[in-house]
Amino acid sequence: MHLAPGQRAILSYYNSLARAEQAARELKEAGFRSVEIERIPKLSLPGDDSLRSYAAGVAQLMQTVTDMEGQPTGWPITEPLESHAYLITLVVDQQNANQALSIVRKYASIVN
Repeated sequence: MHLAPGQRAILSYYNSLARAEQAARELKEAGFRSVEIERIPKLSLPGDDSLRSYAAGVAQLMQTVTDMEGQPTGWPITEPLESHAYLITLVVDQQNANQALSIVRKYASIVN
């Protein structure tokens, strides 16, 4: 990505789609137009508890499916919801950077 002089890129990561959507909505209301949410696979690092959390989420989802067995769900299960994080990439003018950062920091788990 090539930024013009006076521009800054902001990357923010979210653990849930709802939080990413809240941030995107607030950014758009503040006048930032090129706001898009991208879904990315969550990565587990060695020693990270996220793998344990992922396994617990899969177990819970499987139990829910087992409990619902025989009942039409209306949606196919292809992967656990916990397997993805969400990313917003935003290019802002330097003078608007603090405003954008204050919005994404309310909802994001990581801001770069």
